[in-house]
Amino acid sequence: MSTAAPAQAALGSFRGVCAYVIRFTASACLCAALLAPASCSLQENQTEEGRVPPLQSLEDPAGSLTIGDVENSPAWKDLLGQPTFGYTSSAYWIRFRITSPSPDLLLRVGHPILDSIRVTQAAGGAVKKYEAGDRYPFAARPVLHRDFIFPIEAEGPQTVYVRIQSSSSMQAPISLWSRKGFLETAGIENYILGIYFGALGVMVLYNLFLYFSVRDASYLFYVAYISSFAFTMLCVNGMAYQFLWPASPLIENVS
Repeated sequence: MSTAAPAQAALGSFRGVCAYVIRFTASACLCAALLAPASCSLQENQTEEGRVPPLQSLEDPAGSLTIGDVENSPAWKDLLGQPTFGYTSSAYWIRFRITSPSPDLLLRVGHPILDSIRVTQAAGGAVKKYEAGDRYPFAARPVLHRDFIFPIEAEGPQTVYVRIQSSSSMQAPISLWSRKGFLETAGIENYILGIYFGALGVMVLYNLFLYFSVRDASYLFYVAYISSFAFTMLCVNGMAYQFLWPASPLIENVS
C-alpha cells in the first residue's frame, strides 16, 4: 500500500477538525457581535459597555480645517450608524456629546489601519488632544492596544471631536467603555484570537510535517496559503503592528 494514502486520509481528517474549529470561532465572534449593546445616548447612570453615542460627521475635502473651524460649522450631519465613508482623500470629523460627568471613560475606534486619527476634547475653554494612527510609532498611542483607545476624562458636559484621514477604507467604529469593562472584554477577545491563530498555526505545522513525510509539493502550497491568510489577518486587526514591527510606521503602511 502506498504511504500517500494514509497521509491523505490523515490530512482529510485533520482539515475537517480545523474547519470545525474555525467555524466554531467565527460563530462565537458573530454571537458576540449580535449580543453587543445596541446604540444609545450617553446619559447618566448608564452602565452598558461598548455603547455608541449619537454621532455627527463633517467632511473636510481639503483636510485643512481646524477645531476652531468645525466647532460652529453648520455642515454637521447626523449619522444613523457607525461612520463609514469608503475610499476618499477627504478628512472627516466626527463628534459626540457627553452630558454627564464620566471620569472613567475610554473611547475605542475599532479600525486599526487608519493613517491618522486625532481626538480633541472641548470643555469650555479647555482643550485636550491625542493623536495616533499607523503613521505614528505604536508606542506613541495613549493606550497600547491593537485598536485605537483614548482616555476620556469628562468632569462635566463636553464635546469630543474625532478627525480621521486615511488612504485605506475610511471607517471609524466608535464605542465608549469603562476601564473595567474594556479590560474584561479585551481579555476575552485575546482568548478568541489566540484560539483562531493557534488553529491556523497547527494547520501550518501539520502540513509541513506531511510535506517532509511524503514530499508532495501540494502541502507546501497549502502551507503558503494558510500562512498568507494568517499574516493578512494579523495586519488587518492590528496585531502585526503591535507585536511584529511596532517601531516602523513605514512597514505598517505598506502591509
